[in-house]
Amino acid sequence: MVGNLNIDNIIENGKYLQYVFVNRKCIWTKSGRTFNDMNSRCLVGGHVQKKTPAYIGCETSIEFKDFQFFAKWHEIQIGFGLLGYELDKDILKPRNKIYCPELCVMVPKALNTFLVDSRAIRGELPQGVVWHKQREKYQAQIKIHNKNTYLGLFTTIEAAYNRYKEEKYKLRDKWVKRLENKEFIVDPRVIEAIRVWTISED
Repeated sequence: MVGNLNIDNIIENGKYLQYVFVNRKCIWTKSGRTFNDMNSRCLVGGHVQKKTPAYIGCETSIEFKDFQFFAKWHEIQIGFGLLGYELDKDILKPRNKIYCPELCVMVPKALNTFLVDSRAIRGELPQGVVWHKQREKYQAQIKIHNKNTYLGLFTTIEAAYNRYKEEKYKLRDKWVKRLENKEFIVDPRVIEAIRVWTISED
């Protein structure tokens, strides 16, 4: 839906629109907004790459450079039109940098957030590990519902990181069950990808 308009009603002569005007106000179509966001992530030196360095090196395939192709592909994807779903490029192929029809899928934002690796901004310590200055130990923590959850204090980085990984994999397995139980509707390839997902060790 776009305002009070259904996306089916904003196609003219088989051509998809990136935005429409409603009461003189410009409103993005669902595919138009997604297409714009995708290209913003791929803009070399753009504000998105400056804010989130993980997007440096991203690009679109030849097919996805064409909005008409992208919109037609987008609207038939599992999850299109569902609230809170995002375009993902690297669940099916970890570290993938190319937005393309073969590897992109629509997934719930909560799942996308769960898989985020803040490698580019977390510093020298492994994911899930911070230095507790007052106790002079390494603290293991994990983000649940967008809040850091305390997992314990440890004398070594390795011990703290292992505790984090243990909890992360438990949450991964819970995600698999949620997807299998159709709490969220996703492409079947996503379920298989999450089932074998592992934390990047480099």
